[in-house]
Amino acid sequence: MKIDSILHRIKSYRAAQGLNASQWAKLVGLGDTTFRNMHSDDWNPTVATIRQCEKAIPPDFMNNANDDDPADAGETAPSDACSDRGDNQNAAA
Repeated sequence: MKIDSILHRIKSYRAAQGLNASQWAKLVGLGDTTFRNMHSDDWNPTVATIRQCEKAIPPDFMNNANDDDPADAGETAPSDACSDRGDNQNAAA
């Protein structure tokens, strides 16, 4: 899964829940300054931040958040998304 797609899903979930930066930070367990520029093109979170955000998002939202069909955009299919999230680490590699 492409990083842009993952970031889009994180931003979409936060928006769908109507959470401001402080509320989102509290939900995912990080400082609110981490999300100050979340909706700008300059937001460049660490892998650890992305993984922490993903933990707060239900897997079905992660699979279905994009309006576009992932196959049309050259991304992995939604059925492959769980392996990207690390939910099934025993099956990896």
